[in-house]
Amino acid sequence: MQHTLGFIILSFLCVSLWAVPLTGDLIGDGDLPSANLYSSGGGDSAPANLSTSTDAALGLYSLRVQAGTVINGGGTLGGICKALPTMTANKRYTFTYWAKALTTPFTLHFSFQSGNGDENSLSHNVTLSNEWQEYSFTAVLNVARPVFYTWPDRVGATYLIDSIRLYEVSTDTLTGFIVCPPVPEPYSILLIALGLTMLGLRRKTLR
Repeated sequence: MQHTLGFIILSFLCVSLWAVPLTGDLIGDGDLPSANLYSSGGGDSAPANLSTSTDAALGLYSLRVQAGTVINGGGTLGGICKALPTMTANKRYTFTYWAKALTTPFTLHFSFQSGNGDENSLSHNVTLSNEWQEYSFTAVLNVARPVFYTWPDRVGATYLIDSIRLYEVSTDTLTGFIVCPPVPEPYSILLIALGLTMLGLRRKTLR
């Protein structure tokens, strides 16, 4: 029991000390996902589009994203785009999200840029499977960019995405470290205090 409580306390301390959440869900809260459409090319008979799905990793809804069939001016088939909070170069950030492919598995690109292809070090690729999975990417930021875009490498690729979050993490945190969804700070403090109290009571009992 003492070891279990110690582990719980350590877990909450790690989240509190090493990961600072910069945002809540970047596509809205868990039940009302929202993002901006990054359109496919003009004249597309099956253009890129966004909708809401009741198949969610967290909460009741996720965002359903379908790529188009005509390449746009940026050389992609479209997807989603979203403004980012202010970030600082030379700090380490972790970008996490849940995602699931609804078509044949494909590669999804996350591009952090200003809208003209000037990507930074948080940009990355991930291969989506047909099951919900949480993905995490960590990098030391070389330069801040205001927006992230996503696009798949396959015509008509369709996927669900949920709970997109961004964290500032300690420079001592290893690259690829997956940060758990943030716990509201007051609850963290309460749980830590409760754990310490229970440990104190157990020690008194053992004496």
